[in-house]
Amino acid sequence: MGTARISHWLLGAVLLGILISAGCAAVSAVGGGTLFEPEENENENENENENASEPDPIEVEVYATNTGDAVGIALDAGGDLYLVNERGLFGPIEEGDDLAAMDPFGATNLADEDLYRFEPTSLVLAISNSGEFFIGSQGSGILGVVPAEGGPAEPFANLLSEPAGDPSNIKPETMVIVPDAFDGTQIRPGTLLVGRETSFSDLSTIDVEADRTVINIDNPIGDPDELENPEDALDRYAHHLVFTLDGGTLYSSSGQLRLGTPGIQTIALDGTPSEVAGTEAILANSFVVLDNGDLVIRGSYDPGGDPQVNGLLLWSAEDQEITFTIDVPDSEISEDDELILAPGGDTLFLSEPKLGQILRATDNR
Repeated sequence: MGTARISHWLLGAVLLGILISAGCAAVSAVGGGTLFEPEENENENENENENASEPDPIEVEVYATNTGDAVGIALDAGGDLYLVNERGLFGPIEEGDDLAAMDPFGATNLADEDLYRFEPTSLVLAISNSGEFFIGSQGSGILGVVPAEGGPAEPFANLLSEPAGDPSNIKPETMVIVPDAFDGTQIRPGTLLVGRETSFSDLSTIDVEADRTVINIDNPIGDPDELENPEDALDRYAHHLVFTLDGGTLYSSSGQLRLGTPGIQTIALDGTPSEVAGTEAILANSFVVLDNGDLVIRGSYDPGGDPQVNGLLLWSAEDQEITFTIDVPDSEISEDDELILAPGGDTLFLSEPKLGQILRATDNR
């Protein structure tokens, strides 16, 4: 899904109901309403005529409704979509599903006091290679684990003290299964990679298919317990983690705007982070990496001197800058919005907890 094709998507004023201007670092969108539901406007007929000869290669639509506070969405090894909300675990999610009319097949006990130490919020979901469902919450050092066939979530506890003497501080903001193509000295294929962003972000892995040992990702420059100068420590962002479709590159993002510091990194096989040029002034709550290296980002962009844009951003790998933005009302977005990219790279899913919807963008080339 290249930059030119994305531009057609973002320039589809009829489809999006907003007016986009392209080709500059900061682009404002005119109009309101939900992101993918067009508003009536006096230029609609003119826009229709203008775009009639050039069909939109990207079709954007509501995929599922009444999803509640569904933050955690994930694809299993076969590409089926699952989600978790306060009611439990649902899936596979099909086009047109109304979750208000569906029963969860697992994790209906998320509110039980013996599972999470605190009321679970901002739930995140990961599906292991064997089909187990791991459910994390920012407020708890416990993961809920649901077997592939469903049923109640069982607590995978003691994440704050395993292994003994090496606290992991796991309170997941993001989780992902490490693909086969990423085989590092600390991050191994098939393990559950968990991130939490604090003043000094931390990453941990869990061997979910074997002994389920929790291991911290150490700084390659030395033992973090022996570092005398905190500036020598490597700050790996851990608000959102995502691998490229080929599985060979790991990206991470910051959950806070760090002035003058890029908000997105790549993380090498040995755990060393490298800043992604041109992502300064970006707060990336969630993002995906397209097959050409472009990033589609759900977050905020504050270029300085211009109004901050909250919504959907496109970072160009070729230009190393934000080339398109869609401004979305604050009432429709949250830091828990989740973007994922389906196998093949031509379909994106976006969960919107504030709207209780999952949206789908499909490449129709």
